[in-house]
Amino acid sequence: MDEELRTTQPNEGMEAAPAEAPPAKVLLPAADIVAEEGIEAPGQENEGTSGGLEGLPQMLIPLAIFFIIMYVLLIRPQKKKEQQRQEMLGQLKKDDKVVTIGGIIGVIVSINDREVVLRLEDGQKMRMTRSAVSRPVGQEEPR
Repeated sequence: MDEELRTTQPNEGMEAAPAEAPPAKVLLPAADIVAEEGIEAPGQENEGTSGGLEGLPQMLIPLAIFFIIMYVLLIRPQKKKEQQRQEMLGQLKKDDKVVTIGGIIGVIVSINDREVVLRLEDGQKMRMTRSAVSRPVGQEEPR
């Protein structure tokens, strides 16, 4: 299945008779090109490789460094902030003035393990979960 590719050169003058025909170029089948370039065809094995594991450490080192950086910059500070929040929620007591996550300010009337009852300025009482408390009034808002 050899195909020939013939090229013609444009005449430099206005000669009617063409000069000698250039040599024909033969297109090689894809398998021949692959063999000439040293590319392995499916099913062939290259004697120079040992199974493809020599690049594994080079790939794992940057990946490990990436995960260490992500832990130090994101995960560890988030865990520390969550631990501080849990300590703050554990220290809440009756008559503390707090701000909820919705921005409502009130005084704690009663508190148990799961719920808090707040008294608002107009005397109304609101019952909510303990985790709905954002911070005590006067404490800096977390960023």
